[in-house]
Amino acid sequence: MSDISAENLQRSVDHLTESQDYLVSHLPLVAQVFQETGILFEQDASTSLEHVTRLAQMLAGTLVSGENNVIQHVTQLIKLSNDEQTTFRVQALRVLGNACIDHDDNRRLVHEANTVQLVIPFLQQNQNPELTKVACGFCLNSGMDFEPIQKTINENEGVNYLANLLRPARMDHGEEMMVTIAAKALDNLMNEEFARKSFPLDCVPRLLELVKYEWQIDHFQNLELLESLVDILLQLIAEDEPVQNSVLDSGYFPLLLEFMEKAELEDEDADEDDTKQFEHIQTSISKIIVCATFSDSKLKELYGNKELLSRFISWSTSESEVLAQCGIYVLGNLARTDEHCIDLVQTHHFEKILLNAFELTDKAMFRYAVLGSLKHLCMPKENKAIIGDANAITIVAPILESTNDMLKRNQFIAIGIIKLLCANNEYNNATKVIDGNVANDENKTPLSLVMACLDRFDDPAAKSEATRILTNLVKAVWFHQDTEASLSYRQKLLKNTCIIQAISEMTRTSKFPVLKNDGIVALSLIFADSQSEIGKEILSEALSTVTGQPPKLGLPEQEEQTSDNDQEQQPIPETRTFLEVLVELVSLEGKMPVEIRCNGCVLIEKIASAAQAVNDITALEKVKAASRDQLQKLVNEEATSPSSAMIVPIAQKALNVVV
Repeated sequence: MSDISAENLQRSVDHLTESQDYLVSHLPLVAQVFQETGILFEQDASTSLEHVTRLAQMLAGTLVSGENNVIQHVTQLIKLSNDEQTTFRVQALRVLGNACIDHDDNRRLVHEANTVQLVIPFLQQNQNPELTKVACGFCLNSGMDFEPIQKTINENEGVNYLANLLRPARMDHGEEMMVTIAAKALDNLMNEEFARKSFPLDCVPRLLELVKYEWQIDHFQNLELLESLVDILLQLIAEDEPVQNSVLDSGYFPLLLEFMEKAELEDEDADEDDTKQFEHIQTSISKIIVCATFSDSKLKELYGNKELLSRFISWSTSESEVLAQCGIYVLGNLARTDEHCIDLVQTHHFEKILLNAFELTDKAMFRYAVLGSLKHLCMPKENKAIIGDANAITIVAPILESTNDMLKRNQFIAIGIIKLLCANNEYNNATKVIDGNVANDENKTPLSLVMACLDRFDDPAAKSEATRILTNLVKAVWFHQDTEASLSYRQKLLKNTCIIQAISEMTRTSKFPVLKNDGIVALSLIFADSQSEIGKEILSEALSTVTGQPPKLGLPEQEEQTSDNDQEQQPIPETRTFLEVLVELVSLEGKMPVEIRCNGCVLIEKIASAAQAVNDITALEKVKAASRDQLQKLVNEEATSPSSAMIVPIAQKALNVVV
């Protein structure tokens, strides 16, 4: 092929297209034909592309190797072609699109050849439908899990063009395949945040309109398209309030609810795969409904719609697990204000629905939905006693058994529920935790399960949350007005020395002021109990906990290999003693709010007074040595500060005990 001419190229194509096997074994010659055609075309724009169109059509069914420069030469010919040569463009795009299937090396060559920039304009609505369809397929195949091309598609308006192809009108004009491929290409792109941000908001209602079309007009004849549509919607709506509002305002939100209640796959020819696909679609639509109701700006409006609220409450008791779970998640979303939570409990008794659902299922995801919604309801003070009286603690506590340790998320929420129910000095709920029953096991108490969790848990957040149950128990019992009635519960708490150890450890090691303060208040109440017989009985061991050395850190396992980056990210463990941490906390250098510093001074005083009460000279001397200078410094230096009126008298009182 030394002489470049249309006749020579025609003969070469005739030879190459005699058989698929011959074509495959002569790919370098194929590349040369495309290259020389491009040279001819540059010399004479009237050169026919009919022969390479025929070649491309046959080549599209062949695995093209990027090593032969076929991709580059085909791209160049697309660049040179004009709008009159649509047939060639279609076949050329088929070659390139098929070359990219499962081949990142070819995708890389396509990207480097700037092919994407040439193809994106073919997605516009005024283009030949067949060309647009193949361009959609090219975007799907080339961009599949390949970020460089995904970014290029996005940067060249590809997301916008693809989204605008999703129109029900095209379904009635024989363009269903193009719409389906465009939807699949978008579904693939929506994995990336930059693509989601580029999706035009005004196209969201059309996605919902297509969902309606596929259900009510097409009668689920194209589950593949419907699956892509709902997957796109789900990825868009997950954390985007404008999209959430667009779905709610589109007029199609009731359609989604009706889909959940009424849609069925009735096709007699549907096989097992169709059934699974339909179930996936139904689950995705339920998640879209849940996400839509997470809109902050629509929260009041949604809850104020009594018909809608009743509908979701009815769903939450449905025998359909998907419907019940969706209803529970939605109501959990709506329970994001105290007003709504109180109404759900006191008017609709939603806590009973949740607890009943929890007992009726053993599925972890369903229980996660139940626990999450129940936790929201436990936040307002007005609900705590009601939910406690509904046996929430007894029902929820068994999730803390070691047999459920694979369900860490559920355990963490259950701990949060128990913590909230005992907050605000809820004495009756505290007693249920201390010596109440556990469902299906009368030999255990919720408290014993919490303590066992503290022994097993490694996660600092989970340990802190469990320890806050203990601090809430202490505050609820010690602040109870009927001291005689609460005495037995004080005894049960104080006799369990692990409780004081856990609270002191949280106070010593936590980086969060609110947790430190929580522990300080609880410990102050305990050490203030030095005059009672039970107090004196346990204070010696308690004093050794707060005045002794910290627990030894476990050695890292030899098999574990950590990179330098992992080591940099590991928090530095607290190695100082409890007293050292406490004394720094009350100082100016500790940079704590003055209220917490005051509470710290109170605790120093209570520990020292307790040591005096039980005649623990060793503990008392440790407190004096650790705190005397700092307290004196506080009294001297804080006298002129704005906070002096608050902290100086308290520091002075503590100083009087340790001098």
